[in-house]
Amino acid sequence: MIRTGIFILLLISAGLTGLAQGTIHGMTDTDGDLKIESKSHHGGFHLDRHHLDAKAGQWDLDPGVFPEGDYMGNSCFTPDGQKVILTNRITDMVTVWDWESMEVLANIEVGEYPSCVAANDDYAIVGCQFSDSIYIISLLDYSITATLPTGEQPCWIALSPGGDTAYVACDIDDVCMAFDLGTQSLIGQIDDFPIYLHTLSWAVQVSRGWEKYNGFVVLHGGDRIAITDPDGYVSIFSAETYELLENIAIEAPRAIALSGDGNYLVCAANPDNVCYVHQISLSDYQVTHSVEISGYGLGTNEVVVNADGSKAYIGTNNNTSTIVRFETEDFITFSSTYTAFWLGVSYDHHYAVSGQNRFSIIDFETESIADQHIGLNQSFGAVSPVAYHVLGYDPLRYEGVYFFDFTDPGNIDYRGSKLSGLDPEGDTPGDVSISNDRSRAVTAGNLSYNTSVIDLEGMETLTAVDLEESCYDVEITPDGQWAVCGGYDLNTLKVIDLSDNSLATTVYTGQRPMVVELSPDGEYAYVGNIKSNTLSVVELDGASSSLVTSVSCGVIGVYIPFFGIRSAVKASPDGSTVLVTASFDDLLKVFDTGSNQVVASLTTGDFPLDVSFNHDGSLACVVNTFDHSYDIVSVDGASSSVLFHEVLSCEYPVDVAYNEWEGLFYICSANSKRIFSIDPQSGEVVETVNTPAAPFHMEFYSGIPVIQYQGDAGNEHKIVYADDVEFILPGSAAPFTLNEMAGIVGVPIPGPDYVSIIDLGPPPFIGENGSKRQMPVYPNPAREMIFIGGDRDYERVEIFDTHGHMVMSSSAKQGEGIDISGLSTGTYVARALHGRVFYHAVFIVE
Repeated sequence: MIRTGIFILLLISAGLTGLAQGTIHGMTDTDGDLKIESKSHHGGFHLDRHHLDAKAGQWDLDPGVFPEGDYMGNSCFTPDGQKVILTNRITDMVTVWDWESMEVLANIEVGEYPSCVAANDDYAIVGCQFSDSIYIISLLDYSITATLPTGEQPCWIALSPGGDTAYVACDIDDVCMAFDLGTQSLIGQIDDFPIYLHTLSWAVQVSRGWEKYNGFVVLHGGDRIAITDPDGYVSIFSAETYELLENIAIEAPRAIALSGDGNYLVCAANPDNVCYVHQISLSDYQVTHSVEISGYGLGTNEVVVNADGSKAYIGTNNNTSTIVRFETEDFITFSSTYTAFWLGVSYDHHYAVSGQNRFSIIDFETESIADQHIGLNQSFGAVSPVAYHVLGYDPLRYEGVYFFDFTDPGNIDYRGSKLSGLDPEGDTPGDVSISNDRSRAVTAGNLSYNTSVIDLEGMETLTAVDLEESCYDVEITPDGQWAVCGGYDLNTLKVIDLSDNSLATTVYTGQRPMVVELSPDGEYAYVGNIKSNTLSVVELDGASSSLVTSVSCGVIGVYIPFFGIRSAVKASPDGSTVLVTASFDDLLKVFDTGSNQVVASLTTGDFPLDVSFNHDGSLACVVNTFDHSYDIVSVDGASSSVLFHEVLSCEYPVDVAYNEWEGLFYICSANSKRIFSIDPQSGEVVETVNTPAAPFHMEFYSGIPVIQYQGDAGNEHKIVYADDVEFILPGSAAPFTLNEMAGIVGVPIPGPDYVSIIDLGPPPFIGENGSKRQMPVYPNPAREMIFIGGDRDYERVEIFDTHGHMVMSSSAKQGEGIDISGLSTGTYVARALHGRVFYHAVFIVE
């Protein structure tokens, strides 16, 4: 299914490549952790409509099934606490759950980029940032009762205490608009309202980001509105006359919150990265207490307050959170919470909710941690207005929500998780594998914790198989029966039965098995475990698959750009050797698959990232990213050695591939926009080609180059085949996969949750010379039968006419003939597969 109107923030995709290359040594990770970058703003920065991309192309498939909940935004409870509402920014919809059952009640399509939400007893009010409007949704039947225009980019909504008025702040116009929810009409407007975007965070590996605004609060009487002004004030506006009532001078104010009784406003400030928390009396706007959190800066631009305003809770830096006491003007710091990424407060203001991987409930009275739940990352959340219930989520790590009940504050009850939208989802596909028979594609869903199975004949998603963890790499066995998926936090390899799309078995390997390579015959998986720095050998036998061994392979990891390029694990064409780039050790490990041991450790250049074998596995080329070099290696078990080490005239090469037709290695440097061809016999550069766009991945289809380019301001994201055939991609992509047997390229595009399927067609006509994998065919010319020589069996033989059309296929064992009596007189090409190696021949039918 093809869907349009899907968007991706380019500053989280293409634009981040430049950032990564500018700070290159900070863009690696030994553990495979998600690399999250944040940028703070103090006014003047806005989301830009022109930073959005909405291209469509060839078969651009959504590996999930609509309606999906992508790019989760903000959330709220209904006043009775029975429903939870969440915006999905990139799919332009709102998801509503029933709290008790955790089941989805509705998915409602709204305007473009819904980013803020509030609810009263009757309606949900949703601000759509790039539609410049609010949508009012009936909570009775989930129909849209009104769409009302706002200023540009509505980004924050708060309701009056009675819920009859919605106040909507708009970032570009700096206005706060008041809407009567009874008449569903505009009734007033505050001008020069200092709403602003204060934090923008993103993660390159999953092409996801989020933004947070300073927000505002409606005071308990409903007659005033308070907001922080980055110019150095807490501003109080009238909710009746819409005029400014008071500017309370506070240096570098970042967040405000009300006490439970409504008598105090508390402001967290961060001048010169030193945190201060101020207590403000709302009776006379005087700052009654100020507390310096000496030694700490404000880590999160949020604050919550207890019932009488005597204490506040904040997230401080250096992996801490802090309770502030106003009466004694001191504080208590907790290190076991780490820095709270989001804050909430219970309806009675007895407890602070501290959202992080260490989700914590803080007792204001005892000034202690009541309980923690560890292991579920959160950057956003909502707290019930009537019960000790919490919804938490992290848009960068999992596109679903977590349900918590702390009715017993000393014993948090984690009730489970639910994907936003409806199952099946296929969120941020990081890899794709194509079956040899062209019938199936399987994706790795990083944020939906599943793998999607796609029917390539009908070009539609069949199902998503639950993996219970992120998946970064997937391979289909040569027989098309099984898909092998590398996991993440659960340290497991999953084997999927593609006959019924079910999970066949789980094999425990090592920490973060994020790299999967199959042996040419599909009998073994070689798994690079990023965090434990081991290579696991798994014998593949369907549901009976099992771990053979795990051996140390040096420090492997991830190079963050291009959605995360992981240290290479590559099997030789005959399956006798596996090469592992120990990137952080500057070593190439040679693993013998007969003994299952590392038999050689070769010194390379700085940060070896990718490696490729030549046609027979006797030579390999290693690309070293940080010293811009390559090594040509003789591969001979324990006698392996480095033959040549050469420096390239480029910056940060990231990819290497071998072209058997020319006998040359090819290296891509996206940063320098260059492609180099290397002669492995001399170790020298044969040719340097300057490219108009940034090449970062390359493979060959019967000797013809398939090159992937990263887009920029002047170039599209694209795949280029045979130098001049362009396939424009709908977003920034991770490295593609080419199944040469199928003639299909699969491109994972994490940002807009696409997989682009590109059918290259039959292989080009093969001349008499040029292939290093020629095979004898006899008799030649032939009439009724042909025999293919050589000392091997072929799993599949395909015969093409001179127009490139496949006219028949078969298998061929040694000495067995192939019946060609149905072929017309003419010239044909035979292509035979043995393991993962293709052999070719030209023959004539008389």
